[in-house]
Amino acid sequence: MAQQIAGQGNHTMLPNSNRRLNVLRNCITSIFENKISDAKKTFPAVISALKTKQARIILCEELAAHKIGNQVLLEHSQFDMVVRLMNAALQDDSDMDEHGVAFAMLPLSTTFGRKLSAGVIQYVYTLIQDHAVWQNSQFWEAAFFALVQ
Repeated sequence: MAQQIAGQGNHTMLPNSNRRLNVLRNCITSIFENKISDAKKTFPAVISALKTKQARIILCEELAAHKIGNQVLLEHSQFDMVVRLMNAALQDDSDMDEHGVAFAMLPLSTTFGRKLSAGVIQYVYTLIQDHAVWQNSQFWEAAFFALVQ
């Protein structure tokens, strides 16, 4: 649903939430295209947008869209930004994971990594493991049943 700007003719603008989600998508695209300076320009707005459930879900979908195979090695700056996004999303999500954000992040956290040295790869899960949801046995039971069904 577009809103019309008063006195501006036929120019339309996206509602606030749609604009935020587009900024989120563009930021993630910039990260994966290694356009870090572009991503940094919108990063604070993206972190703020992750306070909404819809943005957290879109984050998971966008990251999954950039998943190629079982392993994606990122540059250090890309990796750091992905970790910050995932941490922000988990921080604002509940420890019960009602919206499936943590469940969607499980495979992503073992996919995205960075090379620290010869033969040593650090994956995202090592930097997002302190969130309350991972300590919740009900989350793990629900995740297990979702995977076996």
